[in-house]
Formats: sequence, C-alpha cells, structure tokens
Amino acid sequence: MTTIAVRDGIVAADRLITGNGSVLGMKTKIEKAGRAVIAATGTSSMCEAFLSWARSGCKGSPPPMFKKIEDDDTYDCTGIIILPNRILRLDRKRVV
Repeated sequence: MTTIAVRDGIVAADRLITGNGSVLGMKTKIEKAGRAVIAATGTSSMCEAFLSWARSGCKGSPPPMFKKIEDDDTYDCTGIIILPNRILRLDRKRVV
C-alpha cells in the first residue's frame, strides 16, 4: 500500500511496488511538473497514465482512474496535484 503525505509544503511517499504479495521493485511516485508537484498511488499502469497526463499540463480529460477486471478485482489509481494555492485529488469517484 502506497502512502503519500503532504504537510506544510513537504511531500513524501514510499517507493515500493508490489503485486500479488511479492516485491516487484521501486519507483519514484512524486514528480515536479511545472509549478505543480504530482503524485500517484495504485495500479502502476494507471498511475503512469495519470502522471503522463499531469506532466502534459492536464490537457484533455484525465485518464480513467478505475477499471473493473474481474468480479472481485479492480485496477485503480488516486492522483494528487499539489499547486501553490491548493491540492487536487483525483480518484474513481471525483476530483476533490
């Protein structure tokens, strides 16, 4: 489970990638994109799609943040865009 913490202008996250209970590697989950700091947690491929969209300046509609793949399994992503005057969170339900 990824944790992304934001407080007083500081952003921190772990780097671990896991799947099916196994360690798959490490990945940076926080980036600087222009005036924003962007971060993502969830299924790696969906996180990369979100980060790519955010790197482009959020042009067009955001990528899907949720995909049901089987009756009891899903792919999902929560993306965070930290701007100087606000923090946006995109997930499967809404933009907050």
